[in-house]
Amino acid sequence: RQIILKKALEWGINCWDTAHNYAGGNSELGIGKYLSKNPQSRKKLFIVSKASFAGTVADVENRLQTSLKRMNTNYIDLYFGVHFMSNPAQLTDELKQWARNAKKRKLISFFGFSTHSNTAQCLAAAAKLDWIDVITTRYSFRTMKDARMQDAVEACHKTGIGLIAIKTLGLGQRGPRGGPRAEEEKKLLRHFVKRGFTEGQAKIKFVLEDKRFSSACVGMENINLLYSNIAAVQDETKLTQADIEAFKEYATATCSGYCAGCAYICDSALRKSARGRLTAESIGLP
Repeated sequence: RQIILKKALEWGINCWDTAHNYAGGNSELGIGKYLSKNPQSRKKLFIVSKASFAGTVADVENRLQTSLKRMNTNYIDLYFGVHFMSNPAQLTDELKQWARNAKKRKLISFFGFSTHSNTAQCLAAAAKLDWIDVITTRYSFRTMKDARMQDAVEACHKTGIGLIAIKTLGLGQRGPRGGPRAEEEKKLLRHFVKRGFTEGQAKIKFVLEDKRFSSACVGMENINLLYSNIAAVQDETKLTQADIEAFKEYATATCSGYCAGCAYICDSALRKSARGRLTAESIGLP
């Protein structure tokens, strides 16, 4: 994976997103390996990490210190003290004081949280606070008709909170070959191939055309994906209304197989481990 990091920076991707628990810690260690061999690159990078599954402020501090050591750096540009936030109550006064102290110690430059569940509620609450700098939130073509989410995004944007989009591809449960969902996927693919994009490129362009978002965080496992995503960003062709309608039609037709992040429902009915397994299997992860 070192070659991906090398090429990413060469091609202008300088915002690197990781977390305490990604790949069992190997994600941060990989960045640390790169920086140990290329220390001059640190000043060119904007590194993001997260205090995965931290239950207390002490846990947040311990995870930060571990991340700093793993990545061979003395500061992290953007640190998420809450990873997978689902309840605004997680933004405590104690955490606020910790964030301010970490900035004073020059261990972090910016502070925020990431959210996959109850995203509209979390964003709306953050917009009323004065100590959240950046939020990473799920956002894709599937959220365009979600009025609560749109209002929350707008509130954060107006208060100056930076927004980074995740889950931009809006992957849902894969249907059987030849089934209705598979046919809808083929239909969407054909539409964008005619436009000169891959399906993934069009989805990234959709998110980044929303200027309330500063960046899209997309996993890239190989050089081909890296190049394809860079091409999507560099291409200045704008999506048309017909493209938007194609996304709307696809989102409606496949909504039953997509997790909308409404954890207040799932938490009462299905264990997180089971949800995670189902999600991984549905999108083809091992």
